[in-house]
Parts: sequence; structure tokens; C-alpha cells
Amino acid sequence: MFNGYVLLRLNDEVIWLQSMEEEYNRRHQEEAKELEQLLAKKSEFSAKEEKYTKKIKELGPLTSDAFES
Repeated sequence: MFNGYVLLRLNDEVIWLQSMEEEYNRRHQEEAKELEQLLAKKSEFSAKEEKYTKKIKELGPLTSDAFES
């Protein structure tokens, strides 16, 4: 009887651990997808930053007239 009880408890724990593993894997996949989206946005913003930095350099420094009202 005692061995049967221990086996049932161990089986319950295995089932619980399996469900925890499934939940972990699901969350991991969601976070990996979110990370991929964030990295894509970062890449997009870096490209825009580079583009605008280049345009600013092409414009050159402002003349003194730009600071007068």
C-alpha cells in the first residue's frame, strides 16, 4: 500500500513537471517571437538613424541667419 501511494505521488509530480515544461516552452516561444519583432524594429530604426544622419551631414552646418528671429 505504501509503495502504491509513493508511486501515485511520483506520477502526479511527473505530470505536474510535464505541464510546467509545456508552459515554459510556450512562454519561451512567445518571448522568442517578441524578441525577433523587437530586433526587426531596432534594425529598422538603426537604418533610419543612419539615413537621417547622412542627410544632416549633407546639409552641413547652419548659417548664422538660421538663429535670428
